[in-house]
Amino acid sequence: MAERWQPNAQAVASCDELKKITADFRVVVARAWARWNRIDRTMEHIVEQFRLEYESRIQVVSLDTDNSDFWDLLREASMINVPAFLIFSSGQCVRTIQNAPSPPELLRQLREAVDHELSRPAA
Repeated sequence: MAERWQPNAQAVASCDELKKITADFRVVVARAWARWNRIDRTMEHIVEQFRLEYESRIQVVSLDTDNSDFWDLLREASMINVPAFLIFSSGQCVRTIQNAPSPPELLRQLREAVDHELSRPAA
């Protein structure tokens, strides 16, 4: 039996659920992942470190890219490969981080994107 790995972040099952979450939180980071992509697993500790660092200010969720309900959203976000991170601010996807940067670079890019959105006046 194949291993059923998935990220530790809250799993989102549909675009409707994601819309509710992005309406409830000013900033949401959605981790787009795929079970078959081994790189996703190697990033888990960095994503968890980031999540804990920002847990009182943002929400981090995970989107299984094999779920066809997300495909239009991922196309609109210009996501072309996994892993990818979609940054939502006030309900809108404002940035996509992808191309599997090194763990320190990923952490830097996530912090930069989230800090930028948190520093903006609330909509």
